[in-house]
Amino acid sequence: MTAVNSLPNEIDAFEYVWNGSAPGWVVHIHHDDAATIWVPIPAEGITPAFFKTVRSLLTEFSDMSTSEFRARLDADGGIETEVLDGLDAEYLHRAGLDAGLELERRTRSHAFYRIFNEHTNDTLQIEDDELHRRVAEEAIRRGVQIRESTT
Repeated sequence: MTAVNSLPNEIDAFEYVWNGSAPGWVVHIHHDDAATIWVPIPAEGITPAFFKTVRSLLTEFSDMSTSEFRARLDADGGIETEVLDGLDAEYLHRAGLDAGLELERRTRSHAFYRIFNEHTNDTLQIEDDELHRRVAEEAIRRGVQIRESTT
């Protein structure tokens, strides 16, 4: 594992990734499928039946009182779950629709970069997340091979 602490604007210190002096570097881009479920409050408000259905489907809200639930309402008149794995969000979205709720699945996809040397099995570790992203994007711009995966 190669560890580097660097100044946030010092991308040139990583030029060995793309200039050929240390062959084998690739940028692995992992696309993580994630989502939230947004629960709009129906026109009739938070009825006992609505609240019971929401609490039974979305475990995040299962221990909440009605007042706690109301306190989390957003400006659009709904409440959003924490970020969920994409498959879990899809399952909950479908289950909610089947139960008569009008839910919205909000995609929160993220791309994570891993700069990896396939010859040495080293992963470039950069402490600063923003610098890491910029180095990866510069490496891609300079023609470093890309490997992609999704979950």
